[in-house]
Amino acid sequence: MTERSCKGSTFSLLTASLPKEVEVGGEHYPLCFDFRCGILLTELFTDEEVFDGGSMMRLAVKLLSPTLFEAVEDGRVSLADAASAVKDFYFCGRQAGSGGGGEKVLDFAYDDERILAAFRMTYGIDLCTESLHWWVFMALLRGLPRDCELMRVMSLRATDPSLIADDEARRRLRRAKAAVRIPKKKGKVL
Repeated sequence: MTERSCKGSTFSLLTASLPKEVEVGGEHYPLCFDFRCGILLTELFTDEEVFDGGSMMRLAVKLLSPTLFEAVEDGRVSLADAASAVKDFYFCGRQAGSGGGGEKVLDFAYDDERILAAFRMTYGIDLCTESLHWWVFMALLRGLPRDCELMRVMSLRATDPSLIADDEARRRLRRAKAAVRIPKKKGKVL
C-alpha cells in the first residue's frame, strides 16, 4: 500500500477520508477540492508571467478557498500560513514533482483531449461531467497504462535524444518530439 506523509502524519488514499478543508490557525476552511481547481492551480504555478510569488500565492489561496482568502484579507490569517495550507493540499497525496530542469512532459491545457480520451478509455470516466477529488484525479492520471496515447506522448517528450547513438534514430526522435512539443503559453491563466 502506498502511503503519503502529510504534515507529519501518514495518509493513505485507501483508508482515510479525502480532505475537503484545511485547518489554519485552529479554524477550518472549506476547499475547492475538485480536480479542475487543481488543474487551475497547476496552470497558475507554472505561469511564467506571474513573477511575484506573493501575488501568485494570493491568487492560489483565493482559488482554492475563498473563505481562507477572506481570512487573509481580514488579517485573521497570515498569507504565509494560508499559502502553506494551499501547498500542503496541492502536493499532499502526490509524489514529488518531475524534478524540473527537463522538458515539460504534460500540460493540462495542451493535452486536454489526450487526458479526456485516456480517462474515458481506461476508467470509463467522462471528465467533462464527473467530479473527482484532486488527489484521486492525480492517482488515476499516474496510473494510466503506458500504451495509451497520453502516456506515449509524455514518454516521447521525456526521452533525451543525446542518449541515442545512431544519428538517423536521433533525427527521427527529434522530429517526433517536435511534433508533440508543448508550445509556449500566451496570455494569462487567471
